[in-house]
Amino acid sequence: MNNHKIISHIPKPIVLLLCALLLALPAAAAPDLSLKTDTAPLYAPDNGYRFRTLPFISADGKRHYRVFVGIPESPPPAAGYPVLYALDGNALTGLLSRDLLRSLNRPPVLVLIGYDTDLRLNPAARSYDYTPPLPDGSPVPDLLHPERRNGGAEAFLTLLQQEIRPQVARLAPLNTQQQALWGHSYGGLFVLYTLMREPQAFDRYIAADPALWFQHGSFLRRFETWFRQPQALQGRHIRIDQSGSPSAKTALTEAARQKTAKRQQAAAAANANPCKLAEELDALEAVSARYRRYPDLNHGALLGASFTDTLKAFGQASPNPPHLPPSPSCAKMQKIIIPMSKG
Repeated sequence: MNNHKIISHIPKPIVLLLCALLLALPAAAAPDLSLKTDTAPLYAPDNGYRFRTLPFISADGKRHYRVFVGIPESPPPAAGYPVLYALDGNALTGLLSRDLLRSLNRPPVLVLIGYDTDLRLNPAARSYDYTPPLPDGSPVPDLLHPERRNGGAEAFLTLLQQEIRPQVARLAPLNTQQQALWGHSYGGLFVLYTLMREPQAFDRYIAADPALWFQHGSFLRRFETWFRQPQALQGRHIRIDQSGSPSAKTALTEAARQKTAKRQQAAAAANANPCKLAEELDALEAVSARYRRYPDLNHGALLGASFTDTLKAFGQASPNPPHLPPSPSCAKMQKIIIPMSKG
């Protein structure tokens, strides 16, 4: 069939619109760092929560934080509310629809740790706060953005443990045995760093697309050496979520393509395999580790899907999200496919 004949029968305005959409694809494929935080859902009537904002400052005074704390309006359980801590809080507030929050049968206290900005993301700050230092404690340039620094995870963990959590505990009765930490990308890396540094700090750790390639796998190797120690992780529940491979049809800018190539090279050098890592963790005594794969979502889209599915599972939403059965091998784990959350 002659394609030129087909095109000739398409009205000119539609042809122009299609061309405009195709030209817009490269920009749409990259994260829009100008997007503003949507806090309107926090204050929607009858959402079942009362939200307040707590300010914090880093020890060196260079980073300012805005922590959104949501307290359920329902009475606390006898043991106190469960608590879900989540990083990149500015990017999560817009996900908290009334329907999602009202679906929770066991609503947790929500602690969304963001930055003191009206933007959804603060790339430079999160690149520092969420990434581990070198073994000698020194910071390093970011692999993908050399103008940014990595290596502030220890200081950020201290802020979380010694300042943020104590203030949250003053706001409501909390269940100290049911507390979870969630993070995405560098945030997922911080979740694993916290698991290594203070495994008893939380009982559930959820890492979505953790940057296992970080520093060509230097942290991953330290983490793997550590968790093989006897009783290092007893009683912990761990989940690793992974997005699908970038589609060949996805249009990327040249800069985005170069960053993707660097990330892939670092991952190959690190031998980073989230599925295999989850399998090795699950094989440890008294440890529960699960792997979830979202094949139809890219790295950026996984942030929202992983967080909302985590909230549904942790808050026992109705209907319940897909249950993850035990997975004896990565070959079978790869078949555990979770659809994109619609909440």
